[in-house]
Amino acid sequence: MSEGAAKKEERRKFQAIRGTRDLLPPETALWNHVEQTANQVFATFGFGAIRVPIFEPTELFARSIGLDTDVVSKEMYTFEDYEATELVELRTAVVTNVASLATGEALIDFLDRVGNFILAAEKAFEAGRIPRTPENERTLQMAR
Repeated sequence: MSEGAAKKEERRKFQAIRGTRDLLPPETALWNHVEQTANQVFATFGFGAIRVPIFEPTELFARSIGLDTDVVSKEMYTFEDYEATELVELRTAVVTNVASLATGEALIDFLDRVGNFILAAEKAFEAGRIPRTPENERTLQMAR
C-alpha cells in the first residue's frame, strides 16, 4: 500500500460515531438559534445553563483518584502554566471531539493546522521561548 493510500485509510478510521454527526457552518447557525430559543424557554421556568470547565487543576484528579492511575497518566493532557505555576488538565474528550471532524476537507484542514502548530511549538522550544523541562520534551516528542 502506498504512503498516500495508508494516510487516506488512517483518516477513514476517524468517523463520527453511529447516530452522531459533525455540525459545520452554516448548519451551526440553525442549532445556535434552537439553543437560544430553548434557553429562553427554560429561563421562564427558572432554569439556567451550567458550564463546566474543560480543564481542571491536576491536584483535583491526583487527590481524588491518584496521580498514578491510568486516567491521569494516559487519558489526560497536562500543561504547566509558568505564570500561575500550576498544572491543568485538558480533557481528552475535547481533543477527541475536535479530531473526529473526520471527513474530507475538514479533517485535512485540521491536520494541517495541527502540523503547523507542532512546527511552531518546535521552533519556540528550540529558541528557548518554551522552557526546556522533561515534561515539555516528552509532550513535544509525543506530538511529533
